[in-house]
Order: sequence, then C-alpha cells, then structure tokens
Amino acid sequence: IEMSQNPIHNTVNDIALDHRNIVITGHSGAQEGLMGTYKLVTDRRVNEYPIYKMRTRQHSGKGEAKGKGKGRRGKAFLYRTATAERNGAEAADHEQGVWMVARDESEIARNVGSIKSAKPSILPTTPGLSFLVYDAENEQWSESEVEIYDPATRIAAEVVILSGDAGPYSQFLGQYELLKGKLINGKPVYRLTGVGKRRKEKTETAAYLYRSKEEEVDVGRHSDVGLDDGQGCRWKITRALGGMTRDHGYIKSQTSTEVVTEPGLTWAYFDRGKWRNAKIKVSIPKKQRGMIFTKPSSISDGANGDDNEVSLRMPERMSDMRKI
Repeated sequence: IEMSQNPIHNTVNDIALDHRNIVITGHSGAQEGLMGTYKLVTDRRVNEYPIYKMRTRQHSGKGEAKGKGKGRRGKAFLYRTATAERNGAEAADHEQGVWMVARDESEIARNVGSIKSAKPSILPTTPGLSFLVYDAENEQWSESEVEIYDPATRIAAEVVILSGDAGPYSQFLGQYELLKGKLINGKPVYRLTGVGKRRKEKTETAAYLYRSKEEEVDVGRHSDVGLDDGQGCRWKITRALGGMTRDHGYIKSQTSTEVVTEPGLTWAYFDRGKWRNAKIKVSIPKKQRGMIFTKPSSISDGANGDDNEVSLRMPERMSDMRKI
C-alpha cells in the first residue's frame, strides 16, 4: 500500500499493523450480529484509514448448547467514514470521520452503517469513545454500551470467582487463582482453591480453568465425555492438567473471549451426552475491581477529531494484575 501524504494516516496505519485484531462487544438486541472479533485487512485502506473485517461472530449463547448460534464467521466491516475533503457534501457533518460498522461493501461506498462512534476519532479503540446503534424499527440512532478494544491490551485478574449453577458439576464452581508462570495455548491458567459462600473454605477438589486451542477439533476421533464440539478458544474447566492438552472440559464458555471476566460471557455444562445451558457468573474480588482492563495503546485525537493533532497513550501498569 502506498504511503499517504498525511503523516497522521501513516502513523495510524502503522499502529494498526501492531494491533491486527479488535473486538466489538457490549450490545444485545438489534445489531447484535455485528458483535464479534474483527481482523485488520492488511492490503487495503478506506478513506486512507485501516479497515477491519469480521472474523468470528459473537453470540449471546441462546441455543448454543443445542448446537445453534455457535460463534462462526460473519460478514461485517469496521471502517472510518470519509471527511468533507474526500466525500464532498455527501455525508452529514456528524457522520464525517467516525468509525462505522457496515454489513457489506455497498454500505461502505455510501458512507453508512449500523453502528457508529458518537464523535470523530483517529482510532476505534480510543479510550472513552462511545458508540451509537441504529434502530431500524424506529429509524433513529440510540446510545449503547458498545465497546471496541484491542484484546492484546486486556489483562488477567489474579483471582476470579465462578458462582451459580452448573448442574452435576457445580462442585467446580468457586474461587480460582492464577497459576503464575503457567500458560496454556498462550493464555493464563487458574486453579480452584476455595468454595463456600465466602470462598475461604479450602477445597480438595482438583479443577483447572483454561482456554482451549484456537483451531477446531476433530470430534470424531475422540470418545471422551466433555471434549470440544468443534469450537476453539473456549474457556473450560477440567479436573486435571492433562485434560488441557486434549481440550477437555465439563464446563465451557459458549463464546470465545480474550479474558474469562468478559462481560456477558455465557456458559454450558456437559451432561448425558449433550451441552446444556448453565447459569454461571464470573466476578472478581472487590479489591481488584476497577483494575480489570488497561487503557488500550492508541492515538487520541483532539476534541473535534482533528487529523493534525495526535498523542500516544500507552497502557497503565498495575502491580497486582498480570498482562496476557
């Protein structure tokens, strides 16, 4: 790709090459199908800015245990809309230089989409950037909880608590502590250490929380109960460290996330030959709250999204948290 005459565009594209995957999450209902993981299209720019294409769709988990709604590849794009200089008078002022999620190429060509940033921004991962979602039924834009982040900037909590109901495997719910220095498939591993309402009661039950391999598993070669049903990158609970090498699990997340504390994560447990929906909540101790995430490495623009003003923001360091 040729270099732009605007040095800011070149800087943004250089940063995008170091952060090739981003996640769009936080919304349910209308436009929920646009939530998921997006990957940088390295051989293309739109309006001289990076463009991302959906890699995996994120689902709410409804019907997941029955084999429906699995996090498969979807079609959608995240791009930055044209500015007045590039688009003439075709775009309204409030839609110039904003990040937009489009369903197809025709929407990109028309400078439209179904999710957009509330104001112009140099990068879609700018800290504090809010997003609007289009309500087709009422033909209006509404405020949302949509968040766009670089998963490489997420950090893992030292302690997580799983509570709720997992059927016959509820004994595996409780307090899990990070195994320092231990990684499986490039992600942290947690060990069950406490049970009971106050999570202070030590447990003799062996259980480990980890994330499975990225690639899909050939289920037909396995007969073990609880082996992966063909989906990768799921958080799972197994009884032994050896189970992690086989992607084994009695409990699993129904979508793929970078951290197990991802808001809205849903779960299932394996019972009588099939995966069944579980009611599991993942939380962290109060002393760690407010320190779940770092600020993404990004370029932040001026108040009006001026392409001529730019500053770098790097992740904050937190002593009692471990970066993935």
